[in-house]
Parts: sequence; structure tokens; C-alpha cells
Amino acid sequence: PGTRNWTILRKLLPDALFITLSRIEAENWKRSGGRAVAVIYGNDFPYDPGDPPPSEPFRIFVGGSSDRDLRAVALLEREVLSSNEPIELVVAVGGPGKTIRNGAAVVHYLPSLSQLDFGAAIASSHLTYLPLLDRERAAGHMILVGSLQMGVPVVLKGGLGMDGYVDGRFVQSAPRGDSPLADILRTRAGLPGRAETREHWRTQFSKAAY
Repeated sequence: PGTRNWTILRKLLPDALFITLSRIEAENWKRSGGRAVAVIYGNDFPYDPGDPPPSEPFRIFVGGSSDRDLRAVALLEREVLSSNEPIELVVAVGGPGKTIRNGAAVVHYLPSLSQLDFGAAIASSHLTYLPLLDRERAAGHMILVGSLQMGVPVVLKGGLGMDGYVDGRFVQSAPRGDSPLADILRTRAGLPGRAETREHWRTQFSKAAY
């Protein structure tokens, strides 16, 4: 609301029904006089689930670029490298590739990836961490659904447009705190298995379910 694009759309499409991926988008559009309905996003991605990774190192995936909280990603990188734990952080948010090591802790920044390689990076991880800025629009849905399809649970932080996706088990919401790594590691012992997570995707977010 209040942006130039918003004003243009209100003038060009005053009576069109908008279908949005979050309730907050639909509510804002209706509040401005338009018509809108919110739906939950689902999809089948052309990803290969591959083999589950070994128990260690514990691998955390962060991917995508839309509305990502890059300060939270940088903080997580610092915490992983200073943890002295066998933890790998895999970051795929665009930009050049590089690897940083400190003892058993490793941070991989991946270069631009094909869709299949992006899916493989998710599949080789134990957990997807999705730190989002609190903007009043949908963001992060494709990463969330793609991760569940690969059997990888999601920890979500921020993101006003993600209401309706957090179930407390397969998609957990982390509180806004000073330590994203602590929030992630608190969930580690209770993470659901890959087969159970994939079944949740199949019944809730797959094209067959829709």
C-alpha cells in the first residue's frame, strides 16, 4: 500500500478479483476498495529428493532472494563459524560462490544455480532456514513448499505474509531473538523425518492435493 505500483493497479484494475498468496495482501487490497481472496501456495517442483544426508555435519540451507533478511543471514554465518560445532551453512541467495571454514564449522555461499541444482542443495540439507523481512506481501512460499517436497522441515523467521503456513512441526516459527543459530538448534532434536515431511507436502501442498 502506498507504492506507485499499487496506485497504478488500483487505477487500471479497479474491479478485478485479485488472488493473493497471503491474507495480509488480500486484506490490504480490500481495504483500499478492491476485491481479493487469499489462497495457500502449492506446487510440484522437478527436484530429485536424493539420499538423506548423514547425521553430521548438521546442514542448514538458506535460499532465495525475495524479501530475505540478509542481516539475519550474516548473523547466522558468524554464529556458525564461532560455534566450534560440526555445522554447515549452505547459502544460495545469489552472488559469487565462496567457502569459509573455522574448525568443524563451514559456510558455503553457492553461485547462481539451475533449478535442479537448487533442489539438490535443499535435498542435501537437514533443515531450511527462512529469514524474511516483515513486509506486507507474500515471499518465501516457493522455498518453503520445495523444501517440504524434499522432506526438509522449515524454520521461518519474520514474514508477515506467511500466515497459514506455520503448523508448528513441519514449518516452525522462530521468535525474533538475538541468536538465529540457537533458535535453529532448539528444533533439531524434534525435527520430523524426511518421509513424514514429504507425506505432509503430498497431502497439503502437492498438485495432487490441490
